[in-house]
Amino acid sequence: MLKAFATRRDRRRTYILLEVCGFLALIAVYVGIDDNPPGLVMAFLSAAAFATAFAHPWRSPRQFRRLMYASGAGLLVFTVLHNVFYAMAIVPDLPRLAERVFTGASVVSFLIAILLCPPFFVVGAVGAIVTSRRTPV
Repeated sequence: MLKAFATRRDRRRTYILLEVCGFLALIAVYVGIDDNPPGLVMAFLSAAAFATAFAHPWRSPRQFRRLMYASGAGLLVFTVLHNVFYAMAIVPDLPRLAERVFTGASVVSFLIAILLCPPFFVVGAVGAIVTSRRTPV
């Protein structure tokens, strides 16, 4: 991650990609992501721009494969966490504060699993393919 800020050129690219990420996220919020394909596309592109902002200086396929594996594992982990938090939130006679905390944690894990992990996986897969074709054998 710190490699994205190592040189002036990489820093400039990182800032531009982070600005694109923020702009696309604002568009997604404005359009709405609740059953709205254009909003969902903007949210996925925003997450992909965020992943690319820190991965663009990488030059080896191994780093991109690690990103791909980590996002695949993250999808599984956050899906399970969403289900666990949801199950804990619907326990009868739970204090209201605990119910709200579990519901919030359930929503956050769901959004991470659905909106962040797939674009990170795609960035890792595409980066691994592109860098493996560039590297001499």
